[in-house]
Amino acid sequence: MFTDEMCALLDIPRVGMLGTTNADGSPLLTPVWYAREGDELWLVIPPSGPKTRNIRRDPRVMFVVMDESGYTYVAIQGWARLESGEDGVKPREMAIRYLGERAGTRFAQRDYIKEEIVCRITPEKVRWRDNGE
Repeated sequence: MFTDEMCALLDIPRVGMLGTTNADGSPLLTPVWYAREGDELWLVIPPSGPKTRNIRRDPRVMFVVMDESGYTYVAIQGWARLESGEDGVKPREMAIRYLGERAGTRFAQRDYIKEEIVCRITPEKVRWRDNGE
């Protein structure tokens, strides 16, 4: 589902924006770290909290990643599913992706990080916009 151009953008550690729907129907946008595995994205989130509650109630999500200019982006509409964080293994992997081996390992040793769970996003619709050169 992702083109080579999309993968090139998604594979650079950037902050993505996760959109979920609150119980009252209002949107909740949250900046998050993410990684791509094939045609899915995954991120780590707290086991409780607004975005997790929203996904449990309504797994439809929107996820946007843009380059530093803000003019090139991929917008993903899809379905989220929640999985185990593998006792801190996946949160550690994510922290290392963004912070490097040393700082990521240190960051992942925090108790609350070890409790985080994985949210996988399976795209249903993908929109690519390249307004760059």
